[in-house]
Amino acid sequence: MFKVISKTVTANINNLVNTMHNSNERNERTANIINVLGGYGKPMYSFIVDTNHPNGYEIHTITDNGIIVIQNYNSEKLITCLIARGNQIRRYFNGCIPIEIYSVINKANEHQAKGYNYW
Repeated sequence: MFKVISKTVTANINNLVNTMHNSNERNERTANIINVLGGYGKPMYSFIVDTNHPNGYEIHTITDNGIIVIQNYNSEKLITCLIARGNQIRRYFNGCIPIEIYSVINKANEHQAKGYNYW
């Protein structure tokens, strides 16, 4: 289940603190984001999302590098980062996609074509 509750103030993704999940299971993906893609990128839009997780809501931040940074809403700790596919980005906007997001969708499609979203 994935439900966008609302758009929110764009999250600060500098100095993120890892959850145990991200530390234990996502090191390689994080390293690839930094070393291959040059980092998370600049945050553009953040959303409060309900994934029906027992730890509550999440903050999903879309960056200009085609990354979705996912944090716990309450602790703001980093849960994981996704190398997004274009359609993943589209679903946050409910059909009203801002013009500046199309370049991010194109970047996400390039990442998908290269298989980066399987990291």
